[in-house]
Amino acid sequence: KNKLDGYKFYPWLNQDMFAPIEDELFIDFAIYGFEQKRKGFNFYKALEEKVHELRGMKTLITHNFYEEDLFWKIYNQEFYDKVKERTDPKNLFRNLYEKTNYKKKTEKTEKTKRLKVGIPRSLYFYKYFPLWEGMLTSLGCEVIVSPETNKEILTNGSNQSATDLCIPVKIHYGHVNYLSRNHPDLDFIFVPRLISSSKDHYYCPKFLILPDVTQHSAVSNIPVIEWIFNTREQSMMKSAIDFGKTLDKSKEESKLAYENGNKKLEEFHELIEDGILVPDALSKMYPLEKYPNYKFKKKFRAKLNKDYENYPLSLMVLGHPYNTYESIINHGLMDILKSNFVDVVTVENAPKEIFSRRVEIDDNLCNFWDNEDELMQLSDYVINNKEIDGGIFLISFACGPDSLIQELVMQDFDMKDKPYIDLTLDEHTGESQITTRVESFVEMIRRKKYK
Repeated sequence: KNKLDGYKFYPWLNQDMFAPIEDELFIDFAIYGFEQKRKGFNFYKALEEKVHELRGMKTLITHNFYEEDLFWKIYNQEFYDKVKERTDPKNLFRNLYEKTNYKKKTEKTEKTKRLKVGIPRSLYFYKYFPLWEGMLTSLGCEVIVSPETNKEILTNGSNQSATDLCIPVKIHYGHVNYLSRNHPDLDFIFVPRLISSSKDHYYCPKFLILPDVTQHSAVSNIPVIEWIFNTREQSMMKSAIDFGKTLDKSKEESKLAYENGNKKLEEFHELIEDGILVPDALSKMYPLEKYPNYKFKKKFRAKLNKDYENYPLSLMVLGHPYNTYESIINHGLMDILKSNFVDVVTVENAPKEIFSRRVEIDDNLCNFWDNEDELMQLSDYVINNKEIDGGIFLISFACGPDSLIQELVMQDFDMKDKPYIDLTLDEHTGESQITTRVESFVEMIRRKKYK
């Protein structure tokens, strides 16, 4: 007992720590540490138990010190009881367990069983799917892909999401929910953690925490398996080896799998560099008769306008792949352009040399967002290329980085007197709104060019 009538606790270095009694000031604090030895592990666990004994409230990040039975014995508050009712806690806290250096006793997967891994058709699926699929299949996994986004997937994703989330993340939740409901036998749902692709850039913050929020926010009882993309701290090969460890694969097996996945990604890049759009390139790599579960070939829905056949145009569509190729939210933009005999250039099939240097803002500032720097490099290429007649910028509503870059891109196009429009996309965007604006934009450019 101490003078405050609280409990004295001597941790690692015999430092006095006093717990407040009732009506005293509450203090939030966090404890973080790594220790491979059992001694260190038990210390942090004991410290956490002391916090609970003193009526302290701890956060979810420390739940990784408990096995399931002990966890529910100690933490039986109403909130956690509700969580347990709807979710198997071993799945709920799977990632938190895996992030410690404490090696738990787990049941080994039978070697004869082929793991089933679901891949949501969302976000960077259209950029990295060949790499993911190639590596997973090389590691002996069966890959299940969710279908093209439909209204049901979009609605389910929106219902599960906070209202201020951007539409691509809402769609991601919808695809995770689809895989969980329609493929309950999946062992894992694959969700990459995209942190950085170079030392000077970061991905959008939502991608940094995507595996965590997917596991805890999306309505799914299937555990998430993540692959970390962070070239600031480690090579892609090292990251692939770490990923293989989560599937109990050796270093050699993981290396070979990554090389196979990278070969597929290079094949994919060769196709789109020839001017083929991403869905068509994927359809060529994964034909329907051989991969019926993937189904990349989309039906061309728009009617060709023969009046424009002899007056072709070339337009650049600036946007992230999850906006450019997600036809349910851009309402078939690619079909609209094709039907009006517009040659479409995208980020993916633009010349790779234009992405070799960073774009400076006001000659002294550089953009630290990976995706946005890519769009600014592309914008700089378009405004100085006479063969491209204009640009269309696709923006997700509530996307912070895009909203900032949009203004800079618009200024660049205006300075070069280059035609430009931006389209803001969310679940409420109407088809007629997109169609009318795009067709009018194309018509004005065509009249100016062929007057």
